[in-house]
Amino acid sequence: MMKKLDFHKATLGDQVTKSLKKLIKQGKWPDGLPGIHTLAEELGVSRRPVEDALKNLEAEGWLTKAERGKRRKIISKVAHKRQSHIIIFTPPIEIHNNLDKAVMRMVENYLRSQNVLITHIQVSPGSDWTKRRLIDAIPEDVDFTGIITHYVQIAFIRQHLSASLPILDFGLLATEDPLVSHIYYAQSDVIESVFRGALRKGIETPCLLNWTFRKPLREKLSKRLKVIFAEEGKKFNPKVHFPELSSKDLDEQLQYHLINHKPSIIFTIQAQFWARVISHPFVRRSGIPVFTLIDDPVFTEFPHSPAAIILNMEDFRDAAREWLNDIQAGEWPSFSRPVSYKLALSQHD
Repeated sequence: MMKKLDFHKATLGDQVTKSLKKLIKQGKWPDGLPGIHTLAEELGVSRRPVEDALKNLEAEGWLTKAERGKRRKIISKVAHKRQSHIIIFTPPIEIHNNLDKAVMRMVENYLRSQNVLITHIQVSPGSDWTKRRLIDAIPEDVDFTGIITHYVQIAFIRQHLSASLPILDFGLLATEDPLVSHIYYAQSDVIESVFRGALRKGIETPCLLNWTFRKPLREKLSKRLKVIFAEEGKKFNPKVHFPELSSKDLDEQLQYHLINHKPSIIFTIQAQFWARVISHPFVRRSGIPVFTLIDDPVFTEFPHSPAAIILNMEDFRDAAREWLNDIQAGEWPSFSRPVSYKLALSQHD
């Protein structure tokens, strides 16, 4: 017999949800939950909050419906010991570019397909994001197995959460946090994959045109790309350029780099500038392939040149397959093993 709940009516649904989660974690009802009427009786509540709680748990991936003999039973979707729970910190959606949004959706869909629970916390990356707001945003009694961030201060997160949690960062960050042992720069890996694919197709002198990379990251990525060329059996140093382009003088600067560096491939993240790049007369005449990610209907309708290459979601998923396979292979330490987060709070907070 379960202990009957005693709480304020306003929090009834939340409390029922928490209670059921706890019982599911403990391995109760391995062959299926009892009926709603039985659950309501045992919890000492009406049917409505139980119904709402079951809907919430099913939406969150905790429960599913399956045939059990002649009846449909509500069963735990995965055993708790096999289930990971990822917390995702993201900034306001309006500061995402097309690549950011596509990456995030792709990874979330992948994680959900692996029965990973996801908790979203949207934060402002500025100084108004305080320790107290972080504490208030994190659900109670949840064991997280990893953290995903996107243009959010990793050092701040690491300061207040368990140091054992691995972090996947989607931002192209120029500095590394010395406190973090496992940070994965997903966008850099995607760019690497694009270059690997270009090399395998015989394109040997790629030129990366993007004016948002900070100098430390450009240097780091340039060194990494040289390693890629060596791994792919290329006996020479790649001609990889990271020109600082501005929107105002884009046409003039673009022509300079195209003439002097003679790239055989161009990759730009910003879709809004992709249209201008492929419209440049030099690019159109030369037939240089131009890679970008288009995830906006406005740009898919643009009359682009035959040389333009649109990396849609399917192409992008292929390009990112290497690091997605790392997740599946368990190469992200602790992502398959629950780790309780610890808030580093002093008595004065």
